Parts: sequence; C-alpha cells; structure tokens
Amino acid sequence: MHNRVITILFGMLLTVCLPADAMHIGIHSHNDYDREHPFFDAYKAHAASIEADVFLVDGELYVAHDREDIRSWRTLRNLYLDPIRQLFRANGGAGYADGSTYQLIVDLKDGRESLLALQRMIEEKYAECFDTEHNPRAITLTVSGDLIPAEHFADYPDFIKHDGRVGRTYTQQQLKHVSVISQDLRKFFSWDGERDLTKAEIDSLRTAARDVHRMGKKIRFWAMPDSPKAWQLAKHLRLDFINTDNPAKVRVWLNK
Repeated sequence: MHNRVITILFGMLLTVCLPADAMHIGIHSHNDYDREHPFFDAYKAHAASIEADVFLVDGELYVAHDREDIRSWRTLRNLYLDPIRQLFRANGGAGYADGSTYQLIVDLKDGRESLLALQRMIEEKYAECFDTEHNPRAITLTVSGDLIPAEHFADYPDFIKHDGRVGRTYTQQQLKHVSVISQDLRKFFSWDGERDLTKAEIDSLRTAARDVHRMGKKIRFWAMPDSPKAWQLAKHLRLDFINTDNPAKVRVWLNK
C-alpha cells in the first residue's frame, strides 16, 4: 500500500509552487504520522517542518505516538526516508521542486540509542538528502524529544542538528549544531486559541521570539492551539512556524 501511495502522489508533488506572500511563515506538521498520508500531505502543503516521533525496536525505528501504536510497516524508512530520497532526487537535489527545502524533525523516544540508530541509517542510505553542509537545498535533519545534553552536540555528525529549548543558554559552538529552538506554549500561559490574550502574554512570546532570533535561530512553539486566531498571532509575532495538525487547511489560509 505504501508504494501505491507514492506512485499516486509522486507526479503531483513535483509541481508544488506557492505565492511569495505565503512563504513568510512556515507550516510545522505536528505529529505528521497521524495524517491520512504521512509525509505526503505535509509535502503537498509545502510544509517547512515535518515531525515524526520514533521508537527503537530491534534496531528499527518505528513511527508512533505511543509504543502500543507501533505497526510493522510504519517505519521511519517507509513513511519518511524513502519518499524523501525519491523526491529529493527527482527535484535535482532539493527538498522541493522550486529549489526550497524543509526540515524533518525526528522526535526521539529512546534517547541516545535511537539517535545512534538514526545516524547509522542516514549514513548507510540517505546521506545525500541531509548534507546541508555542501548543499543548502538539502533537507535539515533535526532531532528532538529525548534530548542529549548540549555539551555532546558536537559528538555527532554535522548532518544531525538539534532542537534547542527557549530559556537555555548555549555557547556559540553549541549553537552551530542547533537548527531550531522550541518550547511548550504552556510554559508561558494556558490558551484555548479563542480568548483574547493579554498584553503581558503576547509580550512574553514576543520577547522569547526576539531572543531566539537574535541568536540567528528559528523558534517553534508546540501545544499551540490549532485555530485561525492562533495562526494569525504566529504571523503577527513573526514566529517561524505555525504548529498544526492540518497543514492543508493552514496552506489554504496562508494563500488567502
């Protein structure tokens, strides 16, 4: 079934093109594996960031939110790495056909062991797709979730980038290995995505975004409400991503 989905969607995905005004903020496909077509729905929406949670079982990385959700065919290779490589080559060495690119965030549930398994997997078959050091159009591979300490970032190859945390202090050397800095919105305040925020609440997010941008990094909030009001706030604050479970709906909203 997986190969059939690739065949159906492949030609359509090569022609994705967006108006310039829609590119000022990126779409982050939260828990992307829960889409009807994992990876492909986000790719069709020209997502700037695609997230997959993984568990390590017998040397294989399985995509699932919880360990009991693991299924034999839902591997990181099948759902993400293989279609990424196929489209990357078809695009002439770029994430998208227009020469732009995206990041794949792999949320590690088993810490260092799953990170080492991911490293081996990429080095064996997919290194060309994530070689951003030599190809700026390559896909950025970012690891998140069960984070390793910042002092060990440099222990891993340059194609592995790390997800930082708002409020933590990083050296300039450590920042070279960070692609994005993220935080749980609930660390700031609770919000249903509908009520009007106070000035103090908005200012707290604006300050966080300003501090991250001064470091030259992008900022992402998770647990952000998935509503037009929240999307508009993200644009207003010049955040780098809209966190969503419906990338197609957000793409339509951005294009308008």
